[in-house]
Amino acid sequence: MKKSLSGNTWGGSVWDGVSVYMKQTSEWDGEKYVTVTADFRQYSDVEKSIADHSAYLLGAMNGNVKRYEGLKGCTDYKKAVQIIKDGGYATSPDYVEKLCSIIEQWELTKWDVKDAVSVADGGGMANGDCPFLVKVSIPDLNIRKGAGTNTGKTGRHTGVGVFTVVEVRQGKGSEMGWGRLKSGAGWIALSFCERV
Repeated sequence: MKKSLSGNTWGGSVWDGVSVYMKQTSEWDGEKYVTVTADFRQYSDVEKSIADHSAYLLGAMNGNVKRYEGLKGCTDYKKAVQIIKDGGYATSPDYVEKLCSIIEQWELTKWDVKDAVSVADGGGMANGDCPFLVKVSIPDLNIRKGAGTNTGKTGRHTGVGVFTVVEVRQGKGSEMGWGRLKSGAGWIALSFCERV
């Protein structure tokens, strides 16, 4: 994601505000593609990059209006890609066609979360709200292989940051349920997170 996104503001960013790398990118100037060199945000790990990108797409504002209004909860990938394009994310005139082609070629819709179990009464975070962002404020929250303390640890921790949860299930050791991370790293106890 570019370091400076003109006119865009959003909460929940995990970028440190300093780390960048330069890269050439091809952009549409309205008539033709031109190559420009731009600063891009650099993150300490892929999870932070994904979290910041998700926070941006769900929370970027254009004045008093969400830049990508209607994206949250959208289950039609073609409509979601069009919302992103219409919000000004990409300059390419064929962005929607290119991205949908990739989704279809690699059958990426098989990873969509459908008909998952909601967390029962007790204050859990309902799966019908997925995906959503959670903020982790402790550095050593275990990532588990499954939804519960009765499943193995992956040997990794989240660290402090904002993460995207794509599925919620009940499980031992977390009254708020367990959230599956979008990154694929595993499951975290939602009782130790704050919804963003």
